[in-house]
Amino acid sequence: MPALEDKKITVRQEWIDSALDLLDKEELKEYIYGIVMYGLYDEKINPENKTVKMSLNLIYPNIDRITNYKQKFEGGSSSKDNGRPQKYDAVEVWQLCQELKTGREVANALEEKYGGEVNLKGLYSNKGWINRKDPNFLGGGDETSTSKKDFTF
Repeated sequence: MPALEDKKITVRQEWIDSALDLLDKEELKEYIYGIVMYGLYDEKINPENKTVKMSLNLIYPNIDRITNYKQKFEGGSSSKDNGRPQKYDAVEVWQLCQELKTGREVANALEEKYGGEVNLKGLYSNKGWINRKDPNFLGGGDETSTSKKDFTF
């Protein structure tokens, strides 16, 4: 098994909810195991159960999209495509926007975490703030809202 390099995976509540309708308890364990192995170790499992296999094959592209978005926006980039590096991680700002409603509330949360004053103009130009109402920002599906029950580990 490859070494874990401080990698994270986001699991969407809808992935589990849809599997609950299709899979029994043992199949659900294999399904979740498949999500974890692919998300953390880039290893696709090969389950014998066709329903588990089909469910995982539908989820793998979503995991790839989320991973690609996170890699693209974490820490910003100084390339000509992304402009000046962003001071705050776009994924983190987007996630704060899902919990908090105003720019001042998000700025206060960032100030509390990192110290120092957060410039609202800079916050408002952050890709996470700009895409705060886009549920597909992290590569999710067609859902209309982001559940607070989604988790990252």
